[in-house]
This record gives sequence, C-alpha cells and structure tokens, in this order.
Amino acid sequence: MSLYNYSIIYRVWCYESKKSYVAYSCNRSRSTRAGLVSLKQSKNLSDEAYKIVHSDYVRFRLIKYFPCQTLNELLLEVDDIVKTIDCVNKPLSDFDREIMTKYKCKSRREYNSAYFKAYYEKHKDKYFNKAKKSNRKNNFHIKCECGSIIKKYYLPSHLKTKKHHQRICQLQKSGEVLSL
Repeated sequence: MSLYNYSIIYRVWCYESKKSYVAYSCNRSRSTRAGLVSLKQSKNLSDEAYKIVHSDYVRFRLIKYFPCQTLNELLLEVDDIVKTIDCVNKPLSDFDREIMTKYKCKSRREYNSAYFKAYYEKHKDKYFNKAKKSNRKNNFHIKCECGSIIKKYYLPSHLKTKKHHQRICQLQKSGEVLSL
C-alpha cells in the first residue's frame, strides 16, 4: 500500500482577495482544515499564497481524489490542474516536468539527485569550459617578494602566513627589500 493512495487535491479560496491556491494532502486522516494548518506552517509559499492561507475568510473545495503510487504522479496532476484553473500557483517548468516523467522517483531525495544529474548533463560544457578557463588563468607559479615560489591562486592566503611575514622582516633588516 502506497503513501499516496489517499491523496486529495483541493482548492483554498479567499473571499477577501477573490484568489485561490491549489494544494494537496496525502494523509487519509488529515482533513482540509488540518491541511490548512500545515500550509500555514510551510515556509516555501509565495507572497500571494501566504496571504490566501493566512486569511480569516477561507473556503475549501475538493477538486478530486487522486490515488497514485508516487509523489511525482501527484505533482504532475496538481500541475495540470494549476494550468487549467486561475490560481496563484506557478506551473512546473518544462525541465521539471521532463525529469518527473523520465525518472520514476519515489522520494524527494531521488528526485533531487535525478534533477542535478540531468541539469549537469544539460550544462556540462558550460561547467567544463569554466573550470578549464579558471585553471589556465590561475594555475601558474609566481615568485613572491619574500622569495617563495607559489601558485597564483594561493597568493592571497600566502600573504597572511607567518612564514611570509618572517621572511619579509628578515629581508627588510638585511636591506634587500624596500619597505612600503
């Protein structure tokens, strides 16, 4: 038996602003009022959705019962409803929709790993070229004023070291380095 066998999709309607928000619940024992409590505690709502959920004049309307096997199926169904109803929810991007249909993820963790793998594959050349460019730019040796030979990208941290300061002091005492 799947966790999503008792999923419902419902609409939260605000009388004051005349706007609505589409939400879902996966728990059979949870009513829409309990769903509203969990929505109020959610931290990833948009500003408009936050105003609707926290309004005093709210009405719930069941859109449909939707028993399914995975969260992806439920989210895709919610997305289809969001596209047909005038509400404040944002529809999924094409990239998200493609990942949800291509990889049959059972948990959010699996979805995140699939998302980042697909994103990396799609933008691989950008990351590879950027890494090559930064390596060419900073991956050469320079000679510090204290006499140490270091790579360019280590220079800022090298200038703060005890070794650098001691060698500069020795060179200033002997008169080989001009003081600033």
